[in-house]
Amino acid sequence: MLKPEIFEELTGYTHGGCSPFGLRTKLPIYVDQAAQNWETIYVSGGKVGYLVEVKPEVLENLVSAQYAEFTK
Repeated sequence: MLKPEIFEELTGYTHGGCSPFGLRTKLPIYVDQAAQNWETIYVSGGKVGYLVEVKPEVLENLVSAQYAEFTK
């Protein structure tokens, strides 16, 4: 996780308004592996407070998301 001011400088997006879909700059997308346990999950829709419900495999297929362990 980046500090909001660094995040905005690197991506041009506001903190909390970055969606994995339609990024202006190609960035790797990582999703906690626990997301695979759910039928659907919610991700940012590109505006603060706007969420999109998707199946985890959609992130894999559309944005090449990779699963990683973030929590224990």
